[in-house]
Amino acid sequence: MAYELNVKKVENGFILKYDEELDEGTKITTEHIVEEDDTEFGELESGKRMLWHVLEHFCLSGSKHDSKRIVICYRNEDGELVDE
Repeated sequence: MAYELNVKKVENGFILKYDEELDEGTKITTEHIVEEDDTEFGELESGKRMLWHVLEHFCLSGSKHDSKRIVICYRNEDGELVDE
């Protein structure tokens, strides 16, 4: 099965569009909006949420029990990885 996801950057965040199959042969287009908060790091936060949606859409988010998994985090001004 092939998966497809369209990501569009807009002024206040991202729009993700993809098709979902409800019943055999019945598809709908779903639109998910990731809105950017009006904060100092709002653009980074919305980008992080958008990337998590992409990982989940393609079943790549994994489980805490997996030996390896993808993480999305930030680097602070000292170059250290931080989650928040």
